Amino acid sequence: MINWQHLLMTAPLVLAICTALAGAASAKKTAQTLARVAAVLGFLCSAGILVLRGVQMKHLPLSSGLDFSLWLCAVLFLFTIFLLAKLRMPLVVVLLSIMIAILAAWVLSQNHEVAPMAPALRSPWLSVHVLSAMLSYSVLTVSFVLSLVIATRKVDKNTDRLDDWAYRLVLLGLPLLTVMLVTGSIWAEYAWGSYWSWDWKEVWALVTWLVYALYLHLRVGGWRNKQAAYLNILGFAVVVFTFFGVSYLLPGLHSYL
Repeated sequence: MINWQHLLMTAPLVLAICTALAGAASAKKTAQTLARVAAVLGFLCSAGILVLRGVQMKHLPLSSGLDFSLWLCAVLFLFTIFLLAKLRMPLVVVLLSIMIAILAAWVLSQNHEVAPMAPALRSPWLSVHVLSAMLSYSVLTVSFVLSLVIATRKVDKNTDRLDDWAYRLVLLGLPLLTVMLVTGSIWAEYAWGSYWSWDWKEVWALVTWLVYALYLHLRVGGWRNKQAAYLNILGFAVVVFTFFGVSYLLPGLHSYL
């Protein structure tokens, strides 16, 4: 019997790969159109899976790392569509599509069964906390990709433009991280009776905030292009460790994620 749920979960991965392959030649109009179609379909599939899971759960699908990653895939597909329209730089599209493919592959490896919501998650603050985290990670992922391209190119007008975009995305991402930390503290008091428990996820979320605050401070102070890009790349490495590394290596109060 065909496992339709598993097959549907495969779609974002396949479409991210298609977007990357077409994006590699997106300087050509036909390839750009194919990349855009694949990205649109990727967004629709990711959003469709979230809707189906939401119907099964009878609430917004926000209670697991799998759901969080599906939201990330959907938003990153939207960013890919936007960048295809605004930038004529195939490498940006390819790298962002690879990031989506990695996320989608991880989603595919997870248990897709819908489980009852953990008691600690039954809070009105859940939606704001998780959605602000997801949006911040989304914009910081795109900023990272732009900085990665800057780090591999000679400084020119294009890198100046990418540097400005990467900076503006962090300007958006840091307030979202702030909302995530504040609502997470309120939620922690509701769930565990303490605003701050020095849980590993809390600590590394704070480290993430501090790294990006440092990036903005130095960027305003004059850091540009490669200097700023290297720090932005470091910031994203901290984001990845906070989301994946802490969950696997440093279990704590957030282990259910």
